[in-house]
Amino acid sequence: MIIIKRLVYITCILLFLSVDNFMTSVSSKRVSDSGADLRSIVGKVFECFNKHDWQAMANLYALNALFRDPGFGIEPKFQNHDQIIAKYTELEKMFPDIHDEVTGVYPSGNEYVIVEFVSTGAAKNGLKLKLPICTIFKVEHGQITKDLTYYDNAQ
Repeated sequence: MIIIKRLVYITCILLFLSVDNFMTSVSSKRVSDSGADLRSIVGKVFECFNKHDWQAMANLYALNALFRDPGFGIEPKFQNHDQIIAKYTELEKMFPDIHDEVTGVYPSGNEYVIVEFVSTGAAKNGLKLKLPICTIFKVEHGQITKDLTYYDNAQ
């Protein structure tokens, strides 16, 4: 009888450990899959940016996304697709060859991705731009809902 109790006890422990390992595996897979999805969505932003396809880039954002950008001042602003397109169309007019080079991508949890990049370009008057930037993207339901961008505006 004691042997049977011990076997049941050992079986329960092994079963518990197996379920715990399985749940940990599923949970970490969900996080890594989500991180891959986030990276993919954010990667498309930079792909569209470098092609100067502002419409396609705007479509990656929610209909009314929150932006923080030193160019807007201190307070964040909601931007719709038309405003996003207008902003980047103006940027392209100032720097026709504007290009972003991503130097680091850091998924954080299930909704955020932090991206470091350097924006370069030349203005028609010869002014050269080389600006290190960091953006925190929040992605919900496959669309970017926040674009929180930080750079030294004094350069």
